[in-house]
Amino acid sequence: MTLVCFEPVDTLFFRDGRPYEQGEASQAGVVSGFPPSPPTLVGAVRAALARSMGWARGSWSADICARLGDGGDLGPLRFRGPVVSRDGESLFPAPAHLMGGPRREEFDPGSLTLLSPGGGLTCDLGPDLALPSAAGAVKCVKPLLDQGWWITASGLAAVLQGDVPASGDLVHRRDLWREESRVGIFRSEGTRVTAKGALYSPSHIRLGRRVALAVEACGLPPDHADVLAGRPHPVGGEARACWMRCVEGRLPLPAPPDLRAAPGPLLYTVTVLTPANTEAPPHPGEREYAGLPGHIVSACLPRPTLVGGWDSQAGRPLALRSHLASGSVLFLKTRRDDVSRVAALHGAAVGARAAWGFGLVAIGKWKR
Repeated sequence: MTLVCFEPVDTLFFRDGRPYEQGEASQAGVVSGFPPSPPTLVGAVRAALARSMGWARGSWSADICARLGDGGDLGPLRFRGPVVSRDGESLFPAPAHLMGGPRREEFDPGSLTLLSPGGGLTCDLGPDLALPSAAGAVKCVKPLLDQGWWITASGLAAVLQGDVPASGDLVHRRDLWREESRVGIFRSEGTRVTAKGALYSPSHIRLGRRVALAVEACGLPPDHADVLAGRPHPVGGEARACWMRCVEGRLPLPAPPDLRAAPGPLLYTVTVLTPANTEAPPHPGEREYAGLPGHIVSACLPRPTLVGGWDSQAGRPLALRSHLASGSVLFLKTRRDDVSRVAALHGAAVGARAAWGFGLVAIGKWKR
């Protein structure tokens, strides 16, 4: 396994689903998404390796396809991630069932609480619906995910155990990256003059010190470390440059809980760490959703993530598809006999396009 760390030379830009083409009605305040979707970084790694094999433009040769795949086929390559890292420590979006109350610009550590399925509500989704609820009376709290908080691997391990994390395990996004506005104007290459609608103002991402993006890769060519480390490579929109540093190892993930101790049915959680490409959103009572053992009891779901991309062969954007957002939490119930099957899902991927890095999940437990 190889861990590819992306360290930007300057700012980064990752377009979202909104139009960002010359001639569009409004190109003011175009916001960059962050972190990028898995195909963005996977494509950057594959393109860098292809260039080292002699590719410049157009279709890849048969030799390159045999080592790097072709288009949507990754061939021998497999990826996990990406995740945000700081000083080599992985950081994840705060799980959606972790709640806290703001205090000025910070959260109140004493207000941290975890939601778990309640019960007794009848609505259009069905009878006796188990909506997420807190164990005791809480006031003025909302998901830390919506407040821009991220969590360390050790903090996420505590959440997976069913405990609240320490305040030192929470990091706000403003300590990881900043948005930086840019202004540009298009000029014709031939006449060097501009025209109406040529002004644009994107908002770039500037990572903080010692902050990087990391992707775990398997099946790279033997000389990949020297090839990728030789020079900066274009990554994301506007061909922003990043160094790609390769180290042996795997993504540092949170430790899994022991699911064998409690008697009775197995109650477990699935926390989505990278966007999950499932065919449809989850529903209460649904069985074997995305291959997960048992049935869904409840869920804490932020707004879905729309993932598109760029088709370099056709030279056009890819269609947007809805994914379960990072930080989504599913509460499931299954038989005790499925404990080995559930434990094996920790650090694995669910849903489609798992080899690209989609659907990385962590397994936890919840109490009634």
